[in-house]
Amino acid sequence: MSLKGFSAAWLALREPADQRARDPGLLASLTEAVRGRPTLQVVDLGSGSGSNLRALAPWLPHRQEWWLLDHDAQLLAAVRERMQQWAVQSGWTSEDEPRPCLLGAGREVGLRIHQADLARGLAGAAVPALRLDSDTLVTGAALLDLVSQDWLAQLVTDCCTARAMVYFSLSYDGRLRCDPQLPDDPLLQRLVNQHQLRDKGFGAALGPQAVNVLRQLLAAQGYQCRIARSDWMIGPDEAQLQRELVNGWAVAAIEMDANASARIHPWQAARCALIAAGHSRLCVGHLDILALPGAD
Repeated sequence: MSLKGFSAAWLALREPADQRARDPGLLASLTEAVRGRPTLQVVDLGSGSGSNLRALAPWLPHRQEWWLLDHDAQLLAAVRERMQQWAVQSGWTSEDEPRPCLLGAGREVGLRIHQADLARGLAGAAVPALRLDSDTLVTGAALLDLVSQDWLAQLVTDCCTARAMVYFSLSYDGRLRCDPQLPDDPLLQRLVNQHQLRDKGFGAALGPQAVNVLRQLLAAQGYQCRIARSDWMIGPDEAQLQRELVNGWAVAAIEMDANASARIHPWQAARCALIAAGHSRLCVGHLDILALPGAD
């Protein structure tokens, strides 16, 4: 489910930071876990325009069948064009007949694109012909911190019943660091993290605790879980991304405490001046999690 404000332009802007932040150790472990499977079914929750596929497909087996599920019809409508652009840049090819697929690096990646109301869970989304099994990877990027505990518990039930593998990346964990520091950085961080707990369309969000909650739920079902950091490290050369983040944080902070605007607006102006001068660096804390079924 894509939320209000998650535009195609924003997703494109953040994609380079996302791609380089993913933990390579977990990706290597995922590659090993799926090695030898004739076909891997990948269910991408909140897929947007397909950035998760573009990051993962080169790490996965030679035959992949991707289900791209999102609530936002406009983002899904952009999938094929974005995939064609990526294929050209990556030395792959994109085909539409007899079905949409990507070919490259010895891989065939089939695409199934479906608009789905993921707020109702996988079962409630009622995606035709989708069945989870032990050759399924359930995945998503920048999603977990938006969902509720009830929603996550149902997802875990669905995955564990099917013995599906689980990999979620780039979940915000509450850490923000701005360099150089400003006196009101702690205020901004506190209010932003409070905002993370508001309902984002799935019920009261877990926010920074989401990955740890998922680990606990999966471990209780015998899954082997690994967590690794996947922090955004954003330098002066990504000024536009920095500005979008700073402005978005300011809006969220003031939504949580309108009385704080007298401090947040000057903070925002000072931070944007540092960005414009090329003196700003931002670190945004994220976590990746890989969970595999234990031995029967």
